[in-house]
Amino acid sequence: MRRQVLNAAEAGDGDATVNWLRRRIAAEPQNVEPRLQLAWHYARQGFTELELEHARVAVERFPDSLEARLALAQALRRAGQPRAAAEALEALLASRPESQAEVEALNLLGIAWDEAGEWPAGERAFRRAVALAPELDFLHNNLGYNLLEQQRAAEAIPEFQEALRRNPRSATARNNLGVALARSPAGGVAESLKHFETVTDAATANSNLAAVLIEQGRYQQSRELLAAALDYNRAHQPALANLRLASELDGGPAVVRPPKRRSLLARSLGVLKKVF
Repeated sequence: MRRQVLNAAEAGDGDATVNWLRRRIAAEPQNVEPRLQLAWHYARQGFTELELEHARVAVERFPDSLEARLALAQALRRAGQPRAAAEALEALLASRPESQAEVEALNLLGIAWDEAGEWPAGERAFRRAVALAPELDFLHNNLGYNLLEQQRAAEAIPEFQEALRRNPRSATARNNLGVALARSPAGGVAESLKHFETVTDAATANSNLAAVLIEQGRYQQSRELLAAALDYNRAHQPALANLRLASELDGGPAVVRPPKRRSLLARSLGVLKKVF
């Protein structure tokens, strides 16, 4: 049945976009763009096999096209083959001098190695990309995340801080910085919580930080944060789930203390904080 569905998709049955792109490919045989658009169209529809097949054809027909090589690497990643994607990108980068045009390939290479669990190889790729384009915030964020996964939180913190200096509105870098601060001996829970609260509500911020501390075995601190989260929202499901997890790990009670009585002023300030 799957093969029948793929055959119908490949034939373009009832798909005006596929038929239009096929006509473009026939009319412009020396143009790689419509071939890549067809591969991407299949990707958006979830036909990963067809995307990969057309990306391979594009690389075979246009071996010098950086766009075709990148499309093939993306297709391999989506097909669950990150190592093959990384190897294809390594071969691509070895065949040409590094320049701004290769930044995207290096970033994708780092992501592919990370997905394959090859963190040192991913770090090397991200550092090469950062050296070429230090102004791009997402490169610093990706390098920081890689270092974080290598249990090198102290080294990851400056990368996340640089990402935020380049793009203060990056919620991803802000969250990652909060995690790195919580995992670093030099970081503090209070400082970490400030970054989490910048990008989400108070209950979720406390619960998210508690989850990081649970991973580290810091159960007492995590329970304090979960109690704070449930003070803000007694029905906060992630906080309740984290409380159950903490209970399973430390043997403590999976109960919630009575909510604190906050003053009218404190509650008003909380509302204002949410508004702003």
